[in-house]
Amino acid sequence: MRINEIDFNKIKSVKKKCICFAKDGNTVVKPYRILYELKNIIPDIDYNNLYIEKVEYKFYNQYFLWEELKGICIRRVEIHESEISKLFQNINKYEFFGTDGYLEMLNEIENEGGYINKLNIEVCMILGEMDLAMNYKKYREDFIAARESYEKAEREARELIRMEKELQEKEENEKEIIKAENIIKNRQVLINKPFLDNTIIFYLMKKHNVKVPLKTQGWINKALAKILYNETGISYTYYKGYKESTVFYKYLKELESKILESA
Repeated sequence: MRINEIDFNKIKSVKKKCICFAKDGNTVVKPYRILYELKNIIPDIDYNNLYIEKVEYKFYNQYFLWEELKGICIRRVEIHESEISKLFQNINKYEFFGTDGYLEMLNEIENEGGYINKLNIEVCMILGEMDLAMNYKKYREDFIAARESYEKAEREARELIRMEKELQEKEENEKEIIKAENIIKNRQVLINKPFLDNTIIFYLMKKHNVKVPLKTQGWINKALAKILYNETGISYTYYKGYKESTVFYKYLKELESKILESA
């Protein structure tokens, strides 16, 4: 039989005081919950203080295994096994039941450098292990401080990489701008390639404070193909499918003049 096939309405339930986290995931609370004794579901089980909780959602259910220690239930594991026989096997193999088992679990977590939460510390206090509770409180504080220090170092490293990349891109962009200006100074062909979310010629207009109307700005970014020189001086070409701009040449001459003046 699968656990989701069990009719829990036919099993006697009990209301037990439990310790768990509130919805904020941080505050430790001690509510009463409806649980089902495991021995009423698996008669051959050797444990008398284990319970199953069924949490119902709209489209699925979750099942959790709780253990009662010193008058309060502690959630041990989420039950993923669908077959009751498999659940029985895994419960018999679980090493951390009982007070000693719970404390051994925390000891292993500490030895492996794992995370111990507020609930674990509260359980130690409930079990009367005040010295351990204080030890784990200090361990937790050190763990969080070390994690925050590591995360800060990681953020600083990422920020340094971002700044270095930004500086490199800025230097490369400045080289592209100087190269474009030199092309105009040397009366060569300047392709109006994409540049900083617009095009290189549009950027040169902005840099040299050439006041271009919005409509012409759009024409520069979409239609203008390149700047070139012929026997009459500076000129340009535009892509097929676009109409000629009636005003662009005026702004192009202004741009050329300002670039030459800056030489």
